[in-house]
Amino acid sequence: MSVLTSHTKAALLVLVLCMLALTIGCSKESGERRHAKAALESADPAQKQQQDLLAKYELIVKNAKEAASIVSFLNENMVQANRQTADTMLRELNAYYEKDLQKSQEAFLNDKIQDVLMKAEWPITSANIATIPDDKVKQLVATKLSGGYRLVMVEGMIYPIVDYEMQKTYRKKLSDDLNAFIAIQAQESNEPAAMDAGLVIPWDELADRAVEAEHFIKQFPVSPERASVQQLYKNDMSMYILGLTNTPVFNPDTFQLTSEVKASYERTESRYKGTLTAHIASQFVKVLESSDWKVYDQRNGEQTDIPQVKSFRDSFLAEIDSMLPSF
Repeated sequence: MSVLTSHTKAALLVLVLCMLALTIGCSKESGERRHAKAALESADPAQKQQQDLLAKYELIVKNAKEAASIVSFLNENMVQANRQTADTMLRELNAYYEKDLQKSQEAFLNDKIQDVLMKAEWPITSANIATIPDDKVKQLVATKLSGGYRLVMVEGMIYPIVDYEMQKTYRKKLSDDLNAFIAIQAQESNEPAAMDAGLVIPWDELADRAVEAEHFIKQFPVSPERASVQQLYKNDMSMYILGLTNTPVFNPDTFQLTSEVKASYERTESRYKGTLTAHIASQFVKVLESSDWKVYDQRNGEQTDIPQVKSFRDSFLAEIDSMLPSF
């Protein structure tokens, strides 16, 4: 029997340890592969379907040259989406609009196109698009309408805006906050509060819209749509307190608050007690009481600021931000 030297024993020990390590490593890798395979095989088929649907949609959005292709996909496939997927797809559509809107509007700002559109029946919709007397312009309009836009006329120009009313067709699939957001935006796109630097809805309705936006912010403070609604709320409140160039809150001759606006402020205070909207209206009323209801004064035939009124009008938007729930 041969005798192993200490050197040989050491070499054998190293070899055994190496083989053991290799075996353990292979075993570990094999185990991880088995686990990954098992996880894949046991994955919820419904979840995989949603992932596949979203992947197809995102490819459509990525390659879309017009919103029409995105809307077409949604119309055909929204029925397959669960709430989370539906919300994601709708938000991606609105994100596309944010990038595409200016380009789409610029496509209409051409004298020849405007001349053609002015000859068509108004409002121009998919129902009367045949009245457009030019095939190229007709195709341009058809593409925008099928992409979820609608046409408006502002200061004698016709151009597209997002048609949020169309998005209501997906409401059964969407979350409460997204449906509430669409309802608020549809109200504005169906009947804008202001056009041509003037208010085109009653003061009371403007207050109602502001309160609706305020309720959204308080009910859904962490909604992805929160920032958009808050900006809309501040726009409404700016018009409500400051007025517009062609619809001032004061009488141009006396600079006093008009009776119509005063009545609206009082209605808001009474109907919407406890809201920020009512608080702002109430504070403004108190300030105006101290100035004999004058928004401005007149000295030497010129319009001049009244310090306490100017101070309020300069600061109320910052107060709104400070009193709303934090993001």
